Amino acid sequence: MLFGRPWKSDAVARLTMSVFICIYAGSIVVSAVHFFKRNGLAWNPFYLIAGGALTCLVFCLGWMRRPWTLQNAMVQIGVLMGCFYGALFLGLMAMGRSGRPEITVLQMVIAAISFQASGLVLIALMLREHGASWEEAFGFHHHWPRALAMGLLAAMLFLPIGWGLQYFCAQALDFLHAHWPGLGLQPELQQSVQTLKVAQSILDRFALAGVTILLAPLAEEMLFRGILYPWIKQLGFPRLALWITSLVFAGMHQNAISFLPLLLLAFLLVWLYERTANLLAPIVAHALFNALNFLALYLAERQM
Repeated sequence: MLFGRPWKSDAVARLTMSVFICIYAGSIVVSAVHFFKRNGLAWNPFYLIAGGALTCLVFCLGWMRRPWTLQNAMVQIGVLMGCFYGALFLGLMAMGRSGRPEITVLQMVIAAISFQASGLVLIALMLREHGASWEEAFGFHHHWPRALAMGLLAAMLFLPIGWGLQYFCAQALDFLHAHWPGLGLQPELQQSVQTLKVAQSILDRFALAGVTILLAPLAEEMLFRGILYPWIKQLGFPRLALWITSLVFAGMHQNAISFLPLLLLAFLLVWLYERTANLLAPIVAHALFNALNFLALYLAERQM
């Protein structure tokens, strides 16, 4: 929103690609940790391949920070694409050699660092490029008591609706899998839910709670509702902005059962931002929604 000033399209493009690069780097690190657990430090070409992929990705992040002009644009793009596709190829090769990693708390923490934590750092760099403060960029100073109250109320009202939709989607997928197993629509738990099942220590559960309740809502709301949504909207496509950001937000959780509830939640979060002009409202709603879900899952695990 940036109150009176639009987001720069080139800055948004760099931010989006940088976030993707960091997520991909996190996937390679997760594969490396899994490979290390199985094989130790004994020499293996895997480490060279994974190291090469990560080196290329770091180079890409640095290269995008260089000044671009009309004269050097083709060279800049050529070098960037060469390193990026090299990293993509090497990363896929490394992940293929490591096998599918098991679900662990460490895996989720690495994923959170590569996406949400790095996203906050990249957003901070983008704000500095725009010469804007966090308050100016996301309206944190704008009637914050009202934004806080609306966020809390919206989350509490939406929670039973979200749970109902999730139950309906689970039953529908069970029905489809039972009658048409060839569709491959077998219901699966979200990765965060599966991770909570294997988190035994208090430290593990505190780490998951911190990622789920604090880090994820803050970074995701700044990225999706704070930057991408108003940027697409300012280009003249308000409906497209709503649908693209909401669909990507729901789809990135990679879970069929929760897709519809998260899509509806994304619509609600956009509405909150539009109504309050303060990103605090969707951040609080998102955080409380995650906190209540986390608490419900924790209590269910205790009973089981």
